[in-house]
Amino acid sequence: LVVYYVPFAVYAGVVASDNGTQAGGVTLLGVVTYTICITVVNVRIGMIVCQWSWPQHVTIYLISIVLWFPFLYGCSWLFGAQQRFPHIAGMWAYIETSDPFVLVYLMGVVASLLP
Repeated sequence: LVVYYVPFAVYAGVVASDNGTQAGGVTLLGVVTYTICITVVNVRIGMIVCQWSWPQHVTIYLISIVLWFPFLYGCSWLFGAQQRFPHIAGMWAYIETSDPFVLVYLMGVVASLLP
């Protein structure tokens, strides 16, 4: 529940970016929630499984968490150029200039990992 309600509380009134393109609402909430979900699930797996060595931890965190951000950037740029999915076009630019993204991301992850 925290994964959804923390971003919802912060981004509830956001519907458009400064340059007039649609970059908010449900799509922004989905991207932020999915980003928190990716991190929480992988950190939980890393905390539960005790028999992994450091290469497995590095691999799962690198592939799942760290590579999500370049993937989001690429999808935002590619879909923006092709106009195939206009609702996600420019999402990276909006998240990049959004001040509360890092705070919401950290709050959501920490609050979700609390017992």
